[in-house]
Amino acid sequence: MKLLKEKNSTIKPQLLDAGINLGERPFVEEVFYDLETLIITLNPDVSGKMVRIIFDTVRGFRCLDEGDLTDFWADNFIQKNWLFEITAGGWFDQEAKREGFMHWYIDREFFICGVNDCVSVLASEPPKFEIVEVALNSES
Repeated sequence: MKLLKEKNSTIKPQLLDAGINLGERPFVEEVFYDLETLIITLNPDVSGKMVRIIFDTVRGFRCLDEGDLTDFWADNFIQKNWLFEITAGGWFDQEAKREGFMHWYIDREFFICGVNDCVSVLASEPPKFEIVEVALNSES
């Protein structure tokens, strides 16, 4: 039996400009959730810094290996950026097809793209950002 997938054209990403240069190969370093706040730490392709992406109004999130999202990678626009709002065709739309999914209170879907993992977030508000300086090890 052949599994049919919808074409990538159904995924509609809108680039969110955080004003932060992460280079071309950021990776998800950590995902932290405490029932109120979701913090995704990205280790960018820029030495000495990490970026925390902070969501205060999370309804749900998922973290998947980038290899499980191959339908996203056909789009060069997604490959070259790291933070999006998905306006159609993303995780929210997949979940909304389920009869038991209570989606009336979910406003937005965000997508954080890393070279190792990707995080989809259902939230009411866009995230805030913190840049964290990382001490570099120096050889004595």
